Amino acid sequence: MKKLFALSFVLFFAIFGKAQNVAINNDGSNADSSAILDVKSNTKGLLMPRMTTVQRQAIAKPAMGLMVYDTDTKSGWSFNGTGWVNSATSSIIFPYQQFLDTTVTALELNNTVGTAILATSNAGKAIEAKNSSSTQPAILAYNQIGKSVFAGSGSDDGIYGLALVGGKAGVHGYSNTVNGIGVFGEVSQGTGVQGSSTIGTAVKASSINGYALVTTGKVKIAGGNTNPSKGAVLTSDSVGNATWKQPIKSAFAASSIVSDVNTRKINVGTAKALTFKSKTYDLSNNFSLATPGATGSTFVAPVDGIYHFDAGFEVGFSPGNNGSFYGILRLLIQVDAVGLPSYNCASANAYVLRYTLGATCSGDAFLKAGNIVSAKAYYSNSNLVSYNPILTEHETNYFNGRLVLQTN
Repeated sequence: MKKLFALSFVLFFAIFGKAQNVAINNDGSNADSSAILDVKSNTKGLLMPRMTTVQRQAIAKPAMGLMVYDTDTKSGWSFNGTGWVNSATSSIIFPYQQFLDTTVTALELNNTVGTAILATSNAGKAIEAKNSSSTQPAILAYNQIGKSVFAGSGSDDGIYGLALVGGKAGVHGYSNTVNGIGVFGEVSQGTGVQGSSTIGTAVKASSINGYALVTTGKVKIAGGNTNPSKGAVLTSDSVGNATWKQPIKSAFAASSIVSDVNTRKINVGTAKALTFKSKTYDLSNNFSLATPGATGSTFVAPVDGIYHFDAGFEVGFSPGNNGSFYGILRLLIQVDAVGLPSYNCASANAYVLRYTLGATCSGDAFLKAGNIVSAKAYYSNSNLVSYNPILTEHETNYFNGRLVLQTN
């Protein structure tokens, strides 16, 4: 027995003493030439020495490269010559790139006090995360007190998020505190937070009880189908889609009656459409002066809305005596439209003294786009049937109107 043991020992020493590398396997393959020890197995692993944290730290004069498994931290540790390094949390050597095929979160960092992720770049993106298929986020960072993710760049995006799946966000921030901030962007000159989208939503904000969006400073809304322009106002449809829309600025002012006598003559008991000589202004170009002998000057409502009108005129008489007499003068602001009856929005009575008579009126009317409005003079006096009044050419004859409120 002693002879057999001695022979085995000699053979073992002879084999391993001369070997440049050693292979341990069950298929008979040679060891890799670069390895002093090549261990191969499809069913078993390499088991390092296992010990607690106290036991690992108690190792006297550990050699550089010494490796153990810490049962308290549930991770492997190695000694780098000056201290122990946890293989699970040690620094990543850059450039680093990792492709994963997993349905769980690719990277999750939890920190109770400090910053969970701090990334800076002087040229490229500080953080770029892509997740093309998983329902889990590419990066999930959570911090109870400090910043979950902080990224800065000297010339590019601090954080760049890209979503390739519908309904998912490139960057998603969440806060469940009263004054918490889900996503915070801060910059001294450029853009703090920027979102872009070809079809979907670039930036989406929602809140159940608080503010979905709070801004301090200037706000700019442009691009897409918003069609911004100077003086435009922001309006929306029934579901909240907002667009810039130029407000209708409709207002006109006309004065002085044309010189044609037939145009200025008012037959007693007949409403006379007034034909004005000049326009002071016509913002929407919807007021027509017309020509003598036509139906008078008219205004066409450009949009549905509430309009206000003012009008006034003066007539003269030649009764053949120098006495005073009374007559009734009515000024009608009349709407004529297909399918709608004409109506008076205002009228006035006037007192005749000697040879002149005047009247003014003001009124509001709800108009549909396309309604035609004109000012008409009506005179009645049964005692002066033979005396037809004639409109003067003075600027006391006027017709003004403006859009007060658009309703469509």
